[in-house]
Amino acid sequence: MKLKELNLNNMIFYVAEVQEKLEYNFNDLELLRQCFTHPSYLNEGKYQKDYDRLEYLGDSVLGFVVSDYLYKNLKENEGLMTENKKNIVSSKPLAQATKRLGIDKYLLKSPKLNITDSMCENLFEAVIGGIYLDGGLEEARKFILKNLILEYFKKGNFNEKDSKSKLNELAYKNHLGDIKYFLVSKVGKDNLPTFTVKLTINGEEFSRGVGNSKKNAEQMAASNALKKLKTEIKC
Repeated sequence: MKLKELNLNNMIFYVAEVQEKLEYNFNDLELLRQCFTHPSYLNEGKYQKDYDRLEYLGDSVLGFVVSDYLYKNLKENEGLMTENKKNIVSSKPLAQATKRLGIDKYLLKSPKLNITDSMCENLFEAVIGGIYLDGGLEEARKFILKNLILEYFKKGNFNEKDSKSKLNELAYKNHLGDIKYFLVSKVGKDNLPTFTVKLTINGEEFSRGVGNSKKNAEQMAASNALKKLKTEIKC
C-alpha cells in the first residue's frame, strides 16, 4: 500500500515525507501513524491509539542495541560502559536526534500543546518501537546506529576516556585511595562564571582545576592530577 498521505479526521499525516526522513518504509502504515500520535490527540477525539506503548517498547530496544554496541566495540570496564550508555540514551540526545531528523513537526497532537523536548524524546523511542515491530531488530538497529550512536562518534565522545575516568582507573590499579572533588569558589557573573575545584586523595589536597562549569573544573583537576602522578608512579 503506497500512499503519499493519510487523512486522519481532517488532519493530514504525510506518509511519504516521514518515511523519507526516517529512511525506512513501513509495511503497516497504521503503525507508522501510531508512532506519531501523542496522547493529547486522542483527547481531541481524533484517533484510537497513541504512541505510549510503542515508546515503552522502543526504550527497551534502544537500551539493548546501545548496550550490545558498547560491549562489542568499546574495550572498557562495566562502569565506563554504563556511563557511556547513560549519556547516549538520555533525554537530550534523543530530543536532538528527533529535531535533526526533522520529524517533530509531523507529531499528531492537540493544537493547544507546544512540542517539548520530552515529547521529542518519546517520539524517537516510539519510532524505534514501531520499526522494531514492522521490520525487526536489525532495521531498528540500523536506525539507532545512524541517528544516535554514530552521531556521538562524530563528536568524539568515545574516542578517549575523560580525565576523571582515567584517574579512577589509575587510582584503582595503584591503590592510591579515596578521590574526592570539592568546590573552592565560584566567581564572575552568572552568564560567565569561573569555578575552582580542588581534588583530594585520602583527604589531602592533590590538585586544583578551573573551568566555566563545576564539571569542567573537576575534569581539569583530574587532568592536573594525572600529569602530577606520571612523575611519581609508572603509568
